[in-house]
Amino acid sequence: MAKKVVITLTFEAQNICAKQGEIDEEGIVANTDISDDNNGCSPGGQKLKDFQSLVYLGYEVEWKAKVKNQVDPIAPYMVQIVKVEKKPGTVIDFFDTDPMYPDTNGKVAGTVKNNSDLLDMIYKYNVTISVYEAGNTDPCKTYVVDPKLQANN
Repeated sequence: MAKKVVITLTFEAQNICAKQGEIDEEGIVANTDISDDNNGCSPGGQKLKDFQSLVYLGYEVEWKAKVKNQVDPIAPYMVQIVKVEKKPGTVIDFFDTDPMYPDTNGKVAGTVKNNSDLLDMIYKYNVTISVYEAGNTDPCKTYVVDPKLQANN
């Protein structure tokens, strides 16, 4: 059944901010989860790099970011999606807009083109994420995850 698909990225923000220097791929994988409301999976076994969401021609895809295990509700960590864009070298255009940025409410979404040429194609994209410690306006870490989309009817 064709529908809007919501992809949720969940972060162990406290662990991410506690890492010194740049966060490496192992640190990203250990502290980041991804899921969607349409039975997305990681067929290649790598939970982020291989994660693939089935999306529908002419329907919206929305990305959300949230903190897992918020340790202090008074001074919470925050995560924000900075942008969603096709991965360099990707020649397929699933969306009319690239890159996609959050709107004024923080929502990042795009509608998959209603083009049958996209059926069963794999769209490789990057999601840039910033993680913030409580009360800070500068992120403690900014990094990229690179899952995939596959178009369906």
